[in-house]
Amino acid sequence: QFVPLEKREIVALISYLQRLGTDIKTTEIKTASIQ
Repeated sequence: QFVPLEKREIVALISYLQRLGTDIKTTEIKTASIQ
């Protein structure tokens, strides 16, 4: 199964952004619970 490079880059970008979003949320929760 061949996936075009553009699609692969978009999928990688989306998963990266989603991970970034969850990282930001967990960081906010951690800092909020500390204070």
